[in-house]
Amino acid sequence: MSITRANAKIYVAGILGGARSPQLTAAAEEAILRSFEDWQAAKFWRFLLKDTARGFTVSGVTLSGVSTTVAAPTTGAFDAVNVGVTVSGTGVQANTTVSSFTRNTDGTVASIVLSLQPTAQAGIVLTFGGNIPLIIGTQEYNAPPDFSSVYHARTMTNKRPLEFIEYREWNLKIVDHTVQGLVEAITVYNPDSELTQNYGTKRLRTFRITSVSDSLFLQYYRAFDSLADPLDIPEDYKYKFLDYARWRLLESKTAHDDRLPSIEKMALGSLAQATADDEEVSEEENVAMKSQMEVYGSSGQTRLWSNGDFWATPF
Repeated sequence: MSITRANAKIYVAGILGGARSPQLTAAAEEAILRSFEDWQAAKFWRFLLKDTARGFTVSGVTLSGVSTTVAAPTTGAFDAVNVGVTVSGTGVQANTTVSSFTRNTDGTVASIVLSLQPTAQAGIVLTFGGNIPLIIGTQEYNAPPDFSSVYHARTMTNKRPLEFIEYREWNLKIVDHTVQGLVEAITVYNPDSELTQNYGTKRLRTFRITSVSDSLFLQYYRAFDSLADPLDIPEDYKYKFLDYARWRLLESKTAHDDRLPSIEKMALGSLAQATADDEEVSEEENVAMKSQMEVYGSSGQTRLWSNGDFWATPF
């Protein structure tokens, strides 16, 4: 288990001997937040990988009267909801799905419309099903609530891996963007400035616009939860992160402290070590794969594998 936020601030403030000083613990909190920002920008951390299979929940939902329309309990709570996704929870009828949603002027989802009327009025916890339904004729979809960047995507019915591309690449390849077909690629795109879209709400776009109903399975890097308690840092990286935060605190409080160079070296070394430790390790990294022609060719050696019906005989 990672360290609690209170103990983390005590540890960080301790570099200046102010573990019990309210002013220094407040400064330690700021250093921790800045450290999360630095670590978020440093790389895509493998321990932040997750996918859409399990869905997500929204609590504190209350209905105003008898209606299928449900208002977002807090700003942004429904920003990851997509049309067609299944919904379950207290007082929610079986086989309920999301029929539609409306947005506020800032792009946040104001309310959703359920296909069936809930039987409860208050204290509802809505659980939205996993994966993203691909709707015929629809190109834009809401990203998961903690989404940061795409790792891998595929369609579940037609079973096609999807390429991640930048929007300009599709613009160069395709003249008519309205033509529908099987989805081939995915990108992250917001039709408005992110600064006006709930402080950076991200959306997904598919290429092509799907012509058949399907489901999108998305593996992605989530963002750090910089306000979580305990800290959103795995146990193996806990003190590497906290030593980095100590340097951030020392840098901001006393730039002329003689300890700063050594603390900076340790902090950046900790980040570099954590970055290296997070890389995927494989026992097969040094195994060089050779083609069938390289192995068989004119040497007369036995082939390593067969292409079956695709190539029953070598000649």
